[in-house]
Amino acid sequence: MTGSKERRAGEKIYGFTAGARAGRPGRGRRSLHAGYISRVMADASLTALYQDIILDHYRRPRNKGTLEHASISVPMRNPLCGDEITLELEMNGDAISDVRFTGRGCSISQASTSMMTEMVKGKHVAEIAQIGERFRAMVMGDAEAAADVTLGRARALAGVARFPARVKCALLAWNALERGLAESAVQREQDREQDATAREI
Repeated sequence: MTGSKERRAGEKIYGFTAGARAGRPGRGRRSLHAGYISRVMADASLTALYQDIILDHYRRPRNKGTLEHASISVPMRNPLCGDEITLELEMNGDAISDVRFTGRGCSISQASTSMMTEMVKGKHVAEIAQIGERFRAMVMGDAEAAADVTLGRARALAGVARFPARVKCALLAWNALERGLAESAVQREQDREQDATAREI
């Protein structure tokens, strides 16, 4: 019984059995193979989960539609893949109080947009910038960013890094958001200048 527990502990920690460490090469090779298969199966399960998340957001996109009182509207296209979206933001100061999008395209672009709208709604510009930076790092292959829990379900898109042609699809919504927030900042500055001028008159 004790030996059995030791072997299981060896497999769990090192990927091979206690038998292999004791100098039994035949069993060790089999155990190494078993450990490899176990890791592959775990990776396959995670991949399947991520695929399910992407397809769920593609088939049932969150926050899809138009805003009645949009502060900002940003059209954005990815001609390489034919993706196109229009992102609408309702701003409350430097925070996004509501967000919607319309458009069409591949599953990556539409799922990424859906996930992004969930992540940024209700957040301030500074926090959104941090999330956006981590997301960009993730789809460019940063393993640390891919493990960042602040990205939530968007981590399902980490595999995009293996397909450079799809990176632009995943970043389409974030590029639109960046442009929209820049336009919003200009609007706020103009409003402040107008208010200052009105007080002087």
